[in-house]
Amino acid sequence: MTLRSFCLLCAALFACEAPRPARSPEPAPVVASATAATPASAPPPAASELPPGEAPDIAAPRDREYPWMSVEAWWQRQRALAAIDPGVKQRSELAFLGDSIVEGWDDGVWNEYYARYNPVRLGLGGDKTQQVLYRIEHGELDGLGSKLVVILIGTNNFGLGTSTPELVARGVSAVVRAVQAKLPEARILLLGILPRDEQPGTPLRNNVAATNALIARLASDRVEYLDIGQQFLDPAGKLPAELMADFLHPTRKGYRVFAEAIAPAIRARLGH
Repeated sequence: MTLRSFCLLCAALFACEAPRPARSPEPAPVVASATAATPASAPPPAASELPPGEAPDIAAPRDREYPWMSVEAWWQRQRALAAIDPGVKQRSELAFLGDSIVEGWDDGVWNEYYARYNPVRLGLGGDKTQQVLYRIEHGELDGLGSKLVVILIGTNNFGLGTSTPELVARGVSAVVRAVQAKLPEARILLLGILPRDEQPGTPLRNNVAATNALIARLASDRVEYLDIGQQFLDPAGKLPAELMADFLHPTRKGYRVFAEAIAPAIRARLGH
């Protein structure tokens, strides 16, 4: 074979080889988007983001009509609480502050357990934390000589509103701070929100438990936290109607359970 024939043969062989596929470009590295991540839980909205009167930690009067209490009736009761005789307030060793559960104490149980302390009952049905803050700002605690203030508030932020446990805890904390600012020498007995609904595991019952876990952190040298909710429940976690007929407000027997549950704490603070 001549040299020229060999070269022609090689050229023919190379021309028959299948073309190699083009090399695919390497994929670009994946970068996580900051907006794609989902937070474990969103923080509660700031007070400025809530409708007027709905921020649990900002004082606001009642602005909603209810079948069982008009706004005008609320104003009348608010003014009556602020106008309690100064001498009665000054002689008081013990005060209760809150909503209808405070307002509705059975008089017989109240006098049996608390008459010796010249108590003052500062409760107003349907109030949320923001209404209690308004009442404090408008003189309800002025001149009060109580050595111990029992605070029970927050359930209506759920039952009559749409607050989250974080927001309700914020409101309860604001109430505690407001009491401390008005009565720096008084001690506070902060009660956990009482259980509601007959059955365990309901949204309201769960919200109450979550809020209580948060407000328990408010305990300090001058604030005692006490959760008496278990005293109202049977072994299955149900709320008996004989203790809360509407599964919210204590009956006479329920108030006796209430009084017995907090009696040691009151005696320890007041000494008798």
